[in-house]
Amino acid sequence: RGLVSGVLCVCAGMLRANTWWWILAFFWCSGNLFYGNEPLLRDIDAPLLFIGVLCALPLIVVPFTIVSTGLMRQSDDIVNAVEEAYGWRVGQVCSFNLLLSYILDAAIYPAIAAEYLVQGAPEHFGDNNVAVSIDAIIIIVLVTLSQLCFPRALVPISAACTALGLLPILAVLGGGAANGDLTDGIARGGTIGGRRTDVGLLLSWMLWVNQGYFSIGLLIAEVPPGFRPRAVALVLLTVAPIVLALTILPLGVAWGSNQTPTSFVPGQFQRVAEAVVADWARIPFLVGAVMTEVVLFSSASTAAHRVLHFVAQSQLPHRFGPNAAVRAGAGLTRWVWFDTRRGTPPGFVLIVNLVLLPVMVWLPYRTLVQLAMLLAAPANVAACAAFWASCRGPNPKDGPGWVVAGPLVVVAGMLYFVLSDNQAVLGIPYFKLAAGGALYAATAIFARCSRGEPEQSEQTGETVRLVRDIPTVPAYEVAA
Repeated sequence: RGLVSGVLCVCAGMLRANTWWWILAFFWCSGNLFYGNEPLLRDIDAPLLFIGVLCALPLIVVPFTIVSTGLMRQSDDIVNAVEEAYGWRVGQVCSFNLLLSYILDAAIYPAIAAEYLVQGAPEHFGDNNVAVSIDAIIIIVLVTLSQLCFPRALVPISAACTALGLLPILAVLGGGAANGDLTDGIARGGTIGGRRTDVGLLLSWMLWVNQGYFSIGLLIAEVPPGFRPRAVALVLLTVAPIVLALTILPLGVAWGSNQTPTSFVPGQFQRVAEAVVADWARIPFLVGAVMTEVVLFSSASTAAHRVLHFVAQSQLPHRFGPNAAVRAGAGLTRWVWFDTRRGTPPGFVLIVNLVLLPVMVWLPYRTLVQLAMLLAAPANVAACAAFWASCRGPNPKDGPGWVVAGPLVVVAGMLYFVLSDNQAVLGIPYFKLAAGGALYAATAIFARCSRGEPEQSEQTGETVRLVRDIPTVPAYEVAA
């Protein structure tokens, strides 16, 4: 108790007037928390899952935090940082990889929310895979309407829903600690094994839930300069361990709830809440899960809209650049493709949400996670390498090579296990190998056809850097 009080006092002294930043940093880095991770318990041996969660801290969290913070000191965007280090074409490849990754990532959350609805109330939401995909599409349409009609209202609503979504997890942890399921589950977790382990899913999941640290520099860049070193310390010494605890402790409760690993289908954690806390706990847990996934989908899809807007402006400046905006004048065309009052023109929102995502949600959870990280992995490594190059700088000196080595180890292992998986998806054998090869081929074609000529504005005659001309929303609003 004294140790905990001392730690809290130190944290309070470091925070001072920046408590809001710490709270946002926690939610920024908290990833998917607990909801939707049932396949991990079903497909990965418990001891290996423990090791993977713990290894993510030195191999992913620390390098990503340092890289993101270091790059934001020199550039305003990860893509810009890669472009400045390795040229326009490599920067464009990075942006295209991130675009595909964000689209796949955005498809994960409505699918998880739909799984919880189907498991929690099959009489209302269906009871098969087709019903899950249809429910996910309905969620996408409803969120799209809210993004187009009430963009500013999404910020406070998202913040409230994310905070409320944490309460059921804390209730499960409290109930598990009170009845002994937590300690029993952690002890029992070290002995659950002997089945086929999906190492590719484990490595992809490690990258997926820790991707928030890769953009933490955006948030740190908005705090006062004198507070930034303490902000990095807060992330690594307080935020990261708390997120780690909220990831691994609920898994211990699930292991101690006397359910067999094969019973953990998506949405099963609400049954754990019912067994650990009380019969009534299932409904709040279901509501918390759906709220959290809907908020995460809104955030992930917004990122996809913005990157698609950037790619369109950089590759098709005659259609989406500043001169095209001048020529569009007023009317429906300007509203669809150039109205940025909502952050991104509505046309890009509609392309992502109503054309691409309804196709993606038919893929299984594990496939979406693995393909999303297959695309994000090259961008992550390129950003780490750009940071290393910036450390060597004009006055060459040894950069922190381990910052590149940690993610590189994880990414290399993930590539091997995912692309060598011959498991059929949608009845197609070697689906991940074929899909991964096709996505990488699309990236190569994009790089070959990428154009790098900057455009001059007809209004001012000045050269426009399209990468930096996209209107952005402050990080404290995007964080929600």
